[in-house]
Amino acid sequence: RMFGSSSRLRLLWAMVQGPVTVEQMSATTGLSQSAASHQLRLLRQAKLVRVRRDGRRAFYELHDHHIPELLSAVRNHQEHVV
Repeated sequence: RMFGSSSRLRLLWAMVQGPVTVEQMSATTGLSQSAASHQLRLLRQAKLVRVRRDGRRAFYELHDHHIPELLSAVRNHQEHVV
């Protein structure tokens, strides 16, 4: 279900290279910061994303090393279905 939203997939892909802030993800994905924050909350609840705070800044990253593998599998599936 979490992989069913294009905005959530874009956010997950934005974190593949490492931790990023909401501002950075918003710029990368084209989502508003409010929309990105809402989707990130759902991804955190699903244990796909975790947050690390450094002072007032929050850095979001993929929960573990399995998530990029899942994203690749989703992408491969989409390419073969379409």
